[in-house]
Amino acid sequence: MDESWLQNIITTEDEKIKLKDWIKYNGLDRFQRIYEIACGEATNVITYYQMTECAKYDARISRWIFKTVRIIEGHMRAMLLNNTNCYDTLLSIGEVKEKLLRILSPNYADDDMGIIWKQLINKLTRKRMKSFTIAEILDTCSFSELSRFHSSIADSEMYDGCIFKKRDTKVRDLGLINLLRNAISHNQIIINSSLNHKGEAFTLKQQIEILLSYIEDKDMYTRRIKELNGYAIYQRDGKTMRIPEHYRIIIEKQ
Repeated sequence: MDESWLQNIITTEDEKIKLKDWIKYNGLDRFQRIYEIACGEATNVITYYQMTECAKYDARISRWIFKTVRIIEGHMRAMLLNNTNCYDTLLSIGEVKEKLLRILSPNYADDDMGIIWKQLINKLTRKRMKSFTIAEILDTCSFSELSRFHSSIADSEMYDGCIFKKRDTKVRDLGLINLLRNAISHNQIIINSSLNHKGEAFTLKQQIEILLSYIEDKDMYTRRIKELNGYAIYQRDGKTMRIPEHYRIIIEKQ
């Protein structure tokens, strides 16, 4: 791998040691990705501080996204559980296989889940428990499994004003959110990234706007935007600093 670009990073002697450790623990490829994002199109020479500023911003955005995804995940889980009204019902593994889909939604077809259904059954089996409540089963589900279960709830079964109701792009949106969540789980660089869905590219800002659109609580929605936008400005040695415009993300409240 070409390493000549490393000469374009302005460092002190102490920072050179930190740079080597950074590469050692994170990999040269990801270090180069941060370098390219920090540089943008205007220059190829930057300081070590500009590199760390970019990396820290990526880490903050990643944590923010993960926390926000958990809000959506919790909402889906609550809707599924509330829709069943079976808070204390116990199901054996055999009963889970036979009854769970019908309990979650009478409109559900057994063959709709495919491999995701098999994955869930395998996870429950490995727990070696005699029986499970619906809540315990939903706690075992991954985001993608919850999404598939949630897609079984018809609009007519949702309460008035539900954020998931009459969303024609819900399957696509939840799929994108799941891909974004997985990227963060695998410690990928998030800022300036894009995802492709059936030939359509979505920038990180577009992905975040989709994510936010599934927060029903208006106060929570406002707080999440305020926190995200707040990362673009910070204090350093008593001075107000701003994340470079070419990779910072600012979301306008809808």
